[in-house]
Amino acid sequence: MERNHQRDERILAHIGLYRLTFRRVLSVLFFDGRTAGNIVQRLCAEGRIQARGGLPQRLFYYQLTLAEASRRGLPVARSRPPKPQAFHAHLAILWHCCMSPAHRQRRRLERHELEKLFGNRVPGGPHLIEAGPTPRVFRVQVVGPGTPARSAVRALRRRVEYVRRRPELRAWVHNRQYAFLLLTDTPGRCARIAEIAKRHAIPSRAQVEFAHVPDYRAAGAALRAAKPRPRAP
Repeated sequence: MERNHQRDERILAHIGLYRLTFRRVLSVLFFDGRTAGNIVQRLCAEGRIQARGGLPQRLFYYQLTLAEASRRGLPVARSRPPKPQAFHAHLAILWHCCMSPAHRQRRRLERHELEKLFGNRVPGGPHLIEAGPTPRVFRVQVVGPGTPARSAVRALRRRVEYVRRRPELRAWVHNRQYAFLLLTDTPGRCARIAEIAKRHAIPSRAQVEFAHVPDYRAAGAALRAAKPRPRAP
C-alpha cells in the first residue's frame, strides 16, 4: 500500500507540474508502457483528478481537481480548462519533457524554483531544466500553429536581448547555462524558424535550440505511437 501511495503522489505531482496529462503519458512514465487505466479511474473516483474531452479522436486529458490543487498548494487555475493558447503551450512542454525520443532528462520548473536560482526578477514565461554534466535552464517559447516564422524569430530576438541586459543572468547566458528553446508543431516550421534565426545571428548571441512536438490535432496519433522511455541509470 505504501508503494501505491508513493506512486499516486508522483502521478499527482506530475499532473500538477505540467497542468495536464494523458493516460498514455502516465503509462510511459510510471508503468513501463502498461495500461494506467485502473489507477486513472480510481483517482477520478476519489475526486483527485478529472477527465476533460473536446479534443480530436475523442482524446481525453486529465487535470487535478480543485480540491486536489488546493491540497497541494497549487493555483486553482491548474484545475480549470486552459484557454487554447495555454493548452497548446502545456501540451508542447509536456511532450518535450516527458515524451520526446531524445531521452534526455528534462523537467518543467515552478516559479519558486526559478526564483531560487535567479532571484525574484526572473523573466516570465515557462522554463524547464535539462540534466547533464552542466544542467541547463531553458526559457521555452511555444510557437502557435498560426504564428508566422518571422514573428516567432522577432519575439525570440527580443527575449535574448532582454536577458543579455540583465546583470543577474548575463553570466548564465554567456556560459550557455541559460538558454532558449522554441517548440513548433511540424519539422518544416521548425527548420524554417531555425534558418531565419541563424540568418539574424541569434544563435551567436545565446544558446538556442529548436524542436517540434505534436499539437492537439496530432496528439492522439503521437500518443498511440509512443514507446516507454529507458529508465535513467
